[in-house]
Amino acid sequence: MITSKQCDVPSCNQVVASFLDGEALCRQHFISFCYREIEKYERLRREHGLSTLEEESIRQFVRECTHRAKLIEGETMELDNLERARLLLIIEEANELAHQLRRSPRMMASIAIRLSWKTLPDVIEENTHTETLSRFGAALHCTHPARVGEVLQITSCDTNRRAQAHVVWQHPLENQRFQIGIEFENCDNFWGIDWTPVEELSAEKPIELKR
Repeated sequence: MITSKQCDVPSCNQVVASFLDGEALCRQHFISFCYREIEKYERLRREHGLSTLEEESIRQFVRECTHRAKLIEGETMELDNLERARLLLIIEEANELAHQLRRSPRMMASIAIRLSWKTLPDVIEENTHTETLSRFGAALHCTHPARVGEVLQITSCDTNRRAQAHVVWQHPLENQRFQIGIEFENCDNFWGIDWTPVEELSAEKPIELKR
C-alpha cells in the first residue's frame, strides 16, 4: 500500500492510500470519492439513460474502484470497523451498478407491443411501442406506473411472440406518463434481430433500425 505521498485533496495532510481516476487519495477521501461517483452514475442511469461510451467509461471506473477498494480492505492493517464496512459497501454497490448496465448496444426502433401485468386485484393491459432496443430489453413509454422489479408480460404485435420481463428503471414524464426500461427473463433475442453488426459498429449514439 502506498504511504509515501500526501493526498491530492487541498488541505488534507493524510498519506495516500490509493490512486483513483488520476487522483492520489487518502482512505477517507478515497471512500468519499467512490460513494459520490457511484451515486452520480446510478442517478444518470436511472434518470437519463446512458450512451455506449458513457457505459464503457462507467465500467472502467467500476473495475478500478472495485480493485482499489479490495486492495485497501485486504492489505490495510489499521482499518477500523466502520472503514472496512464502507469499503465493502463500495464494492457491493459498484458491482450492482455494473450489473445494471446494459449488456449490449442499443438501437432506436418503434415496435408495437402489448404490456400486461398483475396489480392485485387487477390485471393491467396497455398497448404501446418501444423507443430503443437492446439484445436483452428495451426502453418504452407507458401510462401506468410500473414499479422497478415488477414483472410484465410483453407481446409483440407483429409476431405475437410473448416473453416475461422485469422493470429495471422508471422515469416519470409529463401528462401522467412514464418511461421505463425492461429486461427480459430467460428469453434469447426476442426482437429477432442480428445484433452482430450492431455490436461491432456501436458508437456514442443509438443506431436507428430501418423498418
